[in-house]
Amino acid sequence: MATRTMHPVDNVHPVSTTTTATVIPMPGRLSVWNDDQPSATLDEIPTGDTVHTVGTITHIRYLDRARVRDSIRSGDRTNLGRAMVVIADSHGNTAHVYIPATVVADVLDALYVDAKVFVSGIAFRTVPSQPTGINARHLAVTF
Repeated sequence: MATRTMHPVDNVHPVSTTTTATVIPMPGRLSVWNDDQPSATLDEIPTGDTVHTVGTITHIRYLDRARVRDSIRSGDRTNLGRAMVVIADSHGNTAHVYIPATVVADVLDALYVDAKVFVSGIAFRTVPSQPTGINARHLAVTF
Protein backbone atom coordinates (compact mmCIF):
# COMPACT_ATOMS: atom_id res chain seq x y z
CA MET A 1 0.00 0.00 0.00
CA ALA A 2 1.44 3.36 -1.05
CA THR A 3 1.54 6.35 1.24
CA ARG A 4 1.29 9.95 0.16
CA THR A 5 3.57 12.64 1.39
CA MET A 6 2.56 16.27 1.32
CA HIS A 7 4.61 18.63 -0.78
CA PRO A 8 6.42 21.03 1.58
CA VAL A 9 5.22 24.14 -0.28
CA ASP A 10 1.69 24.45 -1.52
CA ASN A 11 1.90 26.90 -4.41
CA VAL A 12 -1.40 25.82 -5.82
CA HIS A 13 -3.54 27.00 -2.91
CA PRO A 14 -1.79 29.93 -1.24
CA VAL A 15 -3.41 31.07 1.98
CA SER A 16 -3.32 34.70 3.01
CA THR A 17 -2.59 35.31 6.66
CA THR A 18 -3.25 39.04 6.49
CA THR A 19 -6.67 40.44 7.26
CA THR A 20 -8.16 43.72 6.27
CA ALA A 21 -11.05 45.78 7.58
CA THR A 22 -11.81 47.21 4.15
CA VAL A 23 -15.45 46.77 3.17
CA ILE A 24 -15.85 45.52 -0.39
CA PRO A 25 -18.40 47.56 -2.41
CA MET A 26 -21.45 45.44 -3.18
CA PRO A 27 -24.66 45.71 -5.18
CA GLY A 28 -27.65 46.36 -2.94
CA ARG A 29 -25.58 47.97 -0.16
CA LEU A 30 -26.22 51.53 -1.33
CA SER A 31 -26.54 54.05 1.52
CA VAL A 32 -30.20 55.01 1.98
CA TRP A 33 -32.53 56.52 4.54
CA ASN A 34 -36.24 56.49 5.31
CA ASP A 35 -38.58 57.64 8.09
CA ASP A 36 -37.71 54.67 10.32
CA GLN A 37 -33.96 54.50 9.70
CA PRO A 38 -32.00 57.73 9.21
CA SER A 39 -28.95 55.78 8.03
CA ALA A 40 -28.96 52.27 6.56
CA THR A 41 -27.93 50.25 3.56
CA LEU A 42 -30.51 49.19 1.02
CA ASP A 43 -30.15 45.50 1.91
CA GLU A 44 -31.17 46.32 5.51
CA ILE A 45 -34.51 47.85 4.43
CA PRO A 46 -37.55 45.56 4.12
CA THR A 47 -38.97 45.26 0.62
CA GLY A 48 -41.99 47.49 0.14
CA ASP A 49 -40.61 50.31 2.31
CA THR A 50 -40.01 53.78 0.87
CA VAL A 51 -36.34 54.77 0.66
CA HIS A 52 -34.39 57.88 -0.33
CA THR A 53 -30.81 58.11 -1.53
CA VAL A 54 -28.30 60.26 -3.36
CA GLY A 55 -25.89 58.62 -5.79
CA THR A 56 -24.11 58.88 -9.11
CA ILE A 57 -25.44 57.17 -12.22
CA THR A 58 -22.86 54.68 -13.51
CA HIS A 59 -24.92 52.79 -16.13
CA ILE A 60 -28.16 53.34 -18.03
CA ARG A 61 -30.22 50.84 -20.00
CA TYR A 62 -33.48 51.69 -21.73
CA LEU A 63 -35.76 48.65 -21.52
CA ASP A 64 -38.26 49.29 -24.32
CA ARG A 65 -36.16 48.74 -27.45
CA ALA A 66 -38.97 49.46 -29.93
CA ARG A 67 -39.68 52.81 -28.26
CA VAL A 68 -35.97 53.69 -28.28
CA ARG A 69 -35.67 52.76 -31.96
CA ASP A 70 -38.76 54.84 -32.86
CA SER A 71 -37.48 57.71 -30.75
CA ILE A 72 -34.13 57.72 -32.55
CA ARG A 73 -35.82 57.63 -35.96
CA SER A 74 -38.25 60.44 -35.14
CA GLY A 75 -35.91 62.56 -33.04
CA ASP A 76 -38.54 62.67 -30.27
CA ARG A 77 -36.78 61.67 -27.05
CA THR A 78 -39.83 62.12 -24.81
CA ASN A 79 -41.20 58.61 -25.35
CA LEU A 80 -38.25 56.35 -24.51
CA GLY A 81 -40.19 54.15 -22.08
CA ARG A 82 -38.78 52.44 -19.00
CA ALA A 83 -35.16 52.50 -17.90
CA MET A 84 -32.89 50.70 -15.46
CA VAL A 85 -29.92 52.59 -14.03
CA VAL A 86 -27.15 51.67 -11.63
CA ILE A 87 -26.30 54.29 -9.05
CA ALA A 88 -23.30 54.28 -6.73
CA ASP A 89 -22.67 56.05 -3.44
CA SER A 90 -19.38 57.63 -2.37
CA HIS A 91 -18.16 54.25 -1.03
CA GLY A 92 -18.72 52.45 -4.34
CA ASN A 93 -21.78 50.51 -3.16
CA THR A 94 -24.44 50.26 -5.85
CA ALA A 95 -28.09 49.55 -6.50
CA HIS A 96 -30.27 48.93 -9.53
CA VAL A 97 -32.95 51.57 -9.90
CA TYR A 98 -35.98 50.77 -12.07
CA ILE A 99 -37.49 53.93 -13.55
CA PRO A 100 -41.02 53.67 -14.98
CA ALA A 101 -41.82 55.37 -18.31
CA THR A 102 -43.72 58.22 -16.63
CA VAL A 103 -40.71 59.13 -14.50
CA VAL A 104 -38.29 58.75 -17.45
CA ALA A 105 -40.34 61.26 -19.45
CA ASP A 106 -40.17 63.76 -16.56
CA VAL A 107 -36.42 63.44 -15.89
CA LEU A 108 -34.98 62.65 -19.30
CA ASP A 109 -32.34 65.41 -19.07
CA ALA A 110 -31.08 63.92 -15.77
CA LEU A 111 -30.43 60.47 -17.22
CA TYR A 112 -26.77 60.48 -18.15
CA VAL A 113 -23.71 58.71 -16.76
CA ASP A 114 -21.97 60.65 -13.97
CA ALA A 115 -25.13 62.59 -13.06
CA LYS A 116 -25.55 62.93 -9.30
CA VAL A 117 -29.20 62.20 -8.53
CA PHE A 118 -31.65 62.10 -5.65
CA VAL A 119 -33.90 59.02 -5.84
CA SER A 120 -37.02 58.29 -3.86
CA GLY A 121 -38.81 54.99 -4.33
CA ILE A 122 -39.84 51.58 -3.05
CA ALA A 123 -37.32 48.86 -2.09
CA PHE A 124 -37.95 45.73 -4.14
CA ARG A 125 -36.43 42.33 -4.80
CA THR A 126 -37.56 40.26 -7.79
CA VAL A 127 -35.71 37.09 -6.75
CA PRO A 128 -34.73 36.34 -3.13
CA SER A 129 -31.10 35.66 -4.09
CA GLN A 130 -30.70 39.02 -5.89
CA PRO A 131 -29.74 42.28 -4.20
CA THR A 132 -32.48 44.74 -3.26
CA GLY A 133 -33.21 47.46 -5.82
CA ILE A 134 -35.28 50.64 -5.90
CA ASN A 135 -38.48 51.15 -7.89
CA ALA A 136 -38.17 54.93 -8.45
CA ARG A 137 -41.14 57.18 -7.82
CA HIS A 138 -39.10 60.40 -8.04
CA LEU A 139 -35.67 61.24 -9.45
CA ALA A 140 -33.95 64.63 -9.58
CA VAL A 141 -30.46 65.93 -10.36
CA THR A 142 -28.50 67.25 -7.39
CA PHE A 143 -25.45 69.46 -7.43
